[in-house]
Amino acid sequence: MGKDLISQDALDRIIKRAAELQAGEHDVGEGLSKDEVLALGKDVGIPNRYLQQALLEEQTRSLVESGTGFWAC
Repeated sequence: MGKDLISQDALDRIIKRAAELQAGEHDVGEGLSKDEVLALGKDVGIPNRYLQQALLEEQTRSLVESGTGFWAC
């Protein structure tokens, strides 16, 4: 065995940082469309189902933070 294994936390940080570095190389710009996000994810090898889930989670987070929707007071 003798291989150094990378912990899950370290792997998450490495992938996040690699994505930041990659985005820094290209002018991604502000405000990509959903289709552009899906195409970008495909280019970097992220399966569509994970991108769809992340998009839905972000949409939900945005609604909660803005105080809109059913539970807004």
